[in-house]
Amino acid sequence: MKFYKILFLILIVLVSCKKQTQLQKEFNCKTNSSFSDLEKIDDFKNKFSLQVPSKWATKLFYNNHETNIMTADSLKSFTKTYILDVSLVSGDLQLNEYFTTKTIQNLVTEESLVTIKHELTTFKDMPAIWFLSVGKSGDYKYHYFQLFAKNSPVDYFKITTKIYGDELIDERLCESIALMQKLDF
Repeated sequence: MKFYKILFLILIVLVSCKKQTQLQKEFNCKTNSSFSDLEKIDDFKNKFSLQVPSKWATKLFYNNHETNIMTADSLKSFTKTYILDVSLVSGDLQLNEYFTTKTIQNLVTEESLVTIKHELTTFKDMPAIWFLSVGKSGDYKYHYFQLFAKNSPVDYFKITTKIYGDELIDERLCESIALMQKLDF
């Protein structure tokens, strides 16, 4: 009988432990950030949804080529929060060396950013690539995280996080990654 109790306890512990995603492992995210009072936001075209805290400011956008949800905690100061932008873009995404080189060049020339890390990976079982870059916007240093994930032969997700300031960069990035996991399509 004692054996079954121990086995049952081990089973409960194993089931209750959440497995970290590749992104969470890459950025050494210690735990899944927990959010309270989440609400489901559907994009204009009803192609995907994202769960975000209900008190956050959220804007929707769409055109012929993309549909987008942008959200941030507007109750915190600019340098204590981050901006999360999730877009489903029409087009074929080729995750290859040319795409990587072109993206890094665009970050330099168009955004004045320096890419410090990038990696091919998977995101929610989709082939993906991410870039982490740093730069300055006005008086603020900021970190810019971009993730491209191939959803199908005709569209892909482009997910970005902008983190302004110098404080709690890793924590805010990990929190952003936890919200990205709440993407549903």
